[in-house]
Amino acid sequence: MQLRRRRSSVTLTALLGLSVLCAAVVHAQTTNRSGIEGKVSDASGAVLPGVTVSIASPALLREQEISVTDERGRYRFAALPAGLYTITYELSGFQTVTREAVRLEAGFVATIDVSLAVGAVVETVTVTGESPVVDVRTTAVATNFNRDALENLPTSRTMWQVLQMSPGMRITSATPDVGGSTVGSQQDYANYGGRGAGGNRPTLDGVDTRETESFAGFYYDYGAFEEVQIKAMGNDAEVSVSGTNFVGIIKSGGNDYHGSFLYAWETPKLQSGNVTDALRTQGITEGNPLKQYYDLNADLGGRLVRDRLWFYVGGRRQLIRSGKIGYARTAGPDGVYGTADDPPRQ
Repeated sequence: MQLRRRRSSVTLTALLGLSVLCAAVVHAQTTNRSGIEGKVSDASGAVLPGVTVSIASPALLREQEISVTDERGRYRFAALPAGLYTITYELSGFQTVTREAVRLEAGFVATIDVSLAVGAVVETVTVTGESPVVDVRTTAVATNFNRDALENLPTSRTMWQVLQMSPGMRITSATPDVGGSTVGSQQDYANYGGRGAGGNRPTLDGVDTRETESFAGFYYDYGAFEEVQIKAMGNDAEVSVSGTNFVGIIKSGGNDYHGSFLYAWETPKLQSGNVTDALRTQGITEGNPLKQYYDLNADLGGRLVRDRLWFYVGGRRQLIRSGKIGYARTAGPDGVYGTADDPPRQ
């Protein structure tokens, strides 16, 4: 008997920056739980109120967002999408400081304290590539996988393989995934030895996709992920279960066009049958051989109207055909299934 499993998925995201209402809808997503905050002081350590702090990122719908430090020198940006940010600190009579390439991961609150030196002339100090690595605000035990990790780590491109790479997580299914052999089959998983009384919560851009307490309601388009966050424990009240919170974040369009294409395949020649001479004498000619496997994935995103209208579209198709040991092609000469003369399915 040949088993055939196909999975196709299409992701379509349109981000509109035409109105404040639209921006509010985007920021309401539970995946936009990241933030940037901190304190600005002078060289002596005294706090500086009235400092203009601006952030810019391709992940934002608008060109930039602006905050002003309060009487304690504090500033805060909340409900930000993950991405690379440029932060600028400006105050008359002081040097302007710019922090470039600050990576903000999903669910991460970056605390960035800055000191401004007195400047007699217009001068800008630029710091590149220094991102906070510790979130002092969030209590959840979380692991983030950005796009580079998702694309380059040698996995079979499923959410369960991402879970398996996360500390505290374990795939409990009996059949391991070898080279994509479990494509089209959801797998059981547990955190720190148990599922928890409330099960697990897989989400996609903040939407709860549970079909049961432990399984997603559909198969994700792995190639559409911008980032994935696994919260193994310590979730806040926003997560309604005591188990694992899987947070998948979809790519979005932007002012620049980006796309990707992937085609992976495997043939029977790459798999051993493990059929010994002793088994052949019993009429067993094959076990559960791979017949055909491929994974086709493509996506494209960009702008329709600069800074106003973006698009993103992605699609994936998978197929696996394999044999199943113990299935017969016919009933054999005696006309009865389950007897020794049944020829195996090829």
